[in-house]
Amino acid sequence: MRYIDMLLNAKQPSLLTMMTGFEITSKRTRKRIFLEEMDQVVPWDALVELIAPHHPKSGTGRPPFGIEVLLRIHFLQQWFGLSYKRQLNPHPLS
Repeated sequence: MRYIDMLLNAKQPSLLTMMTGFEITSKRTRKRIFLEEMDQVVPWDALVELIAPHHPKSGTGRPPFGIEVLLRIHFLQQWFGLSYKRQLNPHPLS
């Protein structure tokens, strides 16, 4: 399952959907449009295959983040000029 599908289909199905089989589609948000465009532009599968041999394997201790998640964070940081600290705390006054 692609990352975008996991994000967009993370909700539990409603009772109406389970009883009738019809799903109410939501409005296409800017976030959804952006994520769909990002999936079309970036070859995620090829990049994951390229990085996978060098990515740390799960062992004792804290499990590593997924390669695709880390790649997406890195691309967003580069595209929007975000630093690591800004990524952790987007609201400096809070």
